[in-house]
Amino acid sequence: MQEPVFNLKFLNMAWVTTCAIFFLYSPLRASSYAEGLIDQAVRNNLHKKASWKKILYYSNTWFGDDIGIIDSETFYLAKDGKENPKAELSATIAAFFSPINPNKPIGHHPLCAYPARFRWLGRHLTIDQSKLPEVPCTKLKKWIGNNRFARLSLVFSSYYPDNPASMFGHTFLRLHRSKKEGMSADLLDQSINFSAFPDTSNAILYTLKGVLGQFPGKYQLTPYFMKVQEYNNAERRDLWQYELDFSPEEIEFLLFCLWEIGSHHVDYFYFDDNCSAVILTLLEAVKPQLNLKRSIKAWVIPADTLRAVANSPGLVRSISIEPSVLTKFLVRYNDLSRKQRAVVDQLFSKKIKVSQLSKQPSAASAADQTRILDTLLELIDFDDRVAGSSLGEKHTSLRQEVLISRSKLKLKPKQINYNSPSKQPHLGHESSQIGLGVGSYETSDEFLDLVWRPALHELLALDEGYSENLEIGFFHTNLRYQPEQKTLYLKEYSLIRIWSLPTTPWVIKQPAWTLDIGMESVEKNCSHAQSVCQRYFINTGTGYTEDFFSKSIVLYLLLAGEIGYSKEEQLGSYLSPKLIYGAWVKASKAWKVLVQAKLFKRYGGVVTLDHQYDGGINYSIGSRNEIRLKLKRTDHRRELSLGVNHYF
Repeated sequence: MQEPVFNLKFLNMAWVTTCAIFFLYSPLRASSYAEGLIDQAVRNNLHKKASWKKILYYSNTWFGDDIGIIDSETFYLAKDGKENPKAELSATIAAFFSPINPNKPIGHHPLCAYPARFRWLGRHLTIDQSKLPEVPCTKLKKWIGNNRFARLSLVFSSYYPDNPASMFGHTFLRLHRSKKEGMSADLLDQSINFSAFPDTSNAILYTLKGVLGQFPGKYQLTPYFMKVQEYNNAERRDLWQYELDFSPEEIEFLLFCLWEIGSHHVDYFYFDDNCSAVILTLLEAVKPQLNLKRSIKAWVIPADTLRAVANSPGLVRSISIEPSVLTKFLVRYNDLSRKQRAVVDQLFSKKIKVSQLSKQPSAASAADQTRILDTLLELIDFDDRVAGSSLGEKHTSLRQEVLISRSKLKLKPKQINYNSPSKQPHLGHESSQIGLGVGSYETSDEFLDLVWRPALHELLALDEGYSENLEIGFFHTNLRYQPEQKTLYLKEYSLIRIWSLPTTPWVIKQPAWTLDIGMESVEKNCSHAQSVCQRYFINTGTGYTEDFFSKSIVLYLLLAGEIGYSKEEQLGSYLSPKLIYGAWVKASKAWKVLVQAKLFKRYGGVVTLDHQYDGGINYSIGSRNEIRLKLKRTDHRRELSLGVNHYF
């Protein structure tokens, strides 16, 4: 029998044809499979799930529509994906099954670029992994492998009036690594920060662009110790840490979400899409059952977001503080006797040598010397303001002397608990205030006042959870109605009002200062026979404070200046030097008294010398309500009023 003869040329052609059909048909099969998944996802209404919308950072508008807050054009895969969750769901599924583009880096494939979406889809759909293209995602795997964390904390950096961008405080996330062999891994922890990337250092342009959303806002992953240096050391701000109930798996998913955003940006708005609001959005993307933003007003204050987190049942595991160099020094300094404080001041000013410490009557014992030297070291750290890569150079020799003397004392430093519950920022009153008052002029004319202030805190208000002796107010508005004249007018409006009255010891004395930009209505000397006319002003000044009886009484004196324009007859534009002096008394936790006077001279169309005073007695009822009695003398007219305020 003749053996069969195989035509090798024919077999080669058949093999090539088969391979070609396979490779041409594979994308078609993948596309068909993806279409089936899309149909299944739409039938199951996956695009309507809150968890899908949250990982895409959708937010409800005033009209109830969904719109994504990410403003980069390439973040959403569908053309209308920013406003259409259904279209974005379909585009995302299709993208995962798209073939590898040889003209792009393999790491840019949607499977590598959008790991959070892929994991989410895997929870809601059964996906045949064999139908997906084989993409290694090396960079993603390496990044996740290098960033394994055990715990997550929301961190609040305390109020900082010296910087317009931080006067309301700031929030960011801390990622904790696991402790190994009982050792802390704090230096290896990371922080997630969302902030604006400004293109100007001009204070006016910075504020204007921040309000109008003209800066791109982006997430940054940076070593946590750099935040400690920036906030604790350089800016002397306390860091309050709220450890959250997030599992390691949820933290990994949070990193997936962070990877997706990558270099994409959000238009940074100072009052809504700011550092705190976008951080809450990230937390809700990981835990979609949270509704943290539901309780947040149209304007977002960092402390309000902190309260939303703290008041969410079971979300906060613990609260701790990373005290600033200022807090560390003040706590130890105030723990000393008056004579021991004087010794610290003399050592710091080098009026006495460290070697002479044991000869001081107030430092006879080793325990007293230990407390004095530990306090002095905190003072040196405070004054050196060590941050970044800089080293403390102002007190190098003094620091060395103190460390040598301290090493000879075998006693451990006194343990101090800085976590005072009354200072925890989430316990402070809500940031917005509305008030109603009734009053009378000395002429017996009566009036009604309606007051509204969206943010933040007044000197007379309950200071629990807020920085001491600090007032920050925005858009304070006072409408007044006089029944007899049947007139309603804007009595007072303040764009911004700040009072900073620090009560630090003289060895590190910090200046007091104030800033007030706004307008007020006056009821005298108005041109054109008007009963009320307006005065617009910018007022600022600086000075010093002194406190007594454990800071229950604070006296202050400031030299100030004011420029403005008034519609009063014969005044017009004016310049006014001022002397401001007053007293602030904290009678108890609920009772506060404030008395203040101003002596000034206005140089304008006419020169006027005047003296004004005002005072208030405030009684706080819990953290949401207060009763306030006010006495005021302005423009040779006195008024007395009684009002109630509510915080919301």
